[in-house]
Parts: sequence; C-alpha cells; structure tokens
Amino acid sequence: MDPTGIFSTKAEKYARYRWDYAPTAIQRTFEQNGITSHSVVVDIGAGTGILTRHFVGRCTLVYAIEPNEPMRSLAQQAMKNQAGCRVLDGRAEATGLPDHSVDLVTVA
Repeated sequence: MDPTGIFSTKAEKYARYRWDYAPTAIQRTFEQNGITSHSVVVDIGAGTGILTRHFVGRCTLVYAIEPNEPMRSLAQQAMKNQAGCRVLDGRAEATGLPDHSVDLVTVA
C-alpha cells in the first residue's frame, strides 16, 4: 500500500479541522534553530500547509514538499499569493532540492 494516498479523500476536512500549531512552539523553533528572515526552510510532508504558513513571510524562502496531490493542491491554493513559498511534489527521500540548500527541515 502506498501511504501517500491515505489523505486523498480527506484533504478538505483535514485543512478545515486539523488543529494548528502552538505559537510558542513555532517561536521556540525559530529561536532554537537560529531561523531568521534570511533563512530557507523546507517542510517535508507539508500536507495542506498548516505548519508551512508559519514560516512564510518570516523567512527568505519556504519549500512545502507534499507527495499527495489533493493535499498539495490545497497548500498551493493557500500559498498562491506568497512569493516566498514554493509548493512542490516530492517525498522525504526525494525532495528535488540541492544538498545543503536549506537551513531548517521540518516534518510535522
């Protein structure tokens, strides 16, 4: 079974009802990892972009890597006006990003 298809029929409900991340956890992530407005972040398995959006606008560039098309499509819609965000098809083991090109990798 391919686990990337699990959320295909649940993407919209996931986007609507999945809880957000605590602001203190996001702030601690920035502080403990030295993330600044010059940083590049990649969110692996970004889903609909719930975590991704916390980095957009606070970093130079954020990559949202998501293998599931319905989830990725919702992330693309949510980030469509965000110049500093690229939503890409990919997997943790095959992001398509060059080695050493990001400052922080998140997987939530």
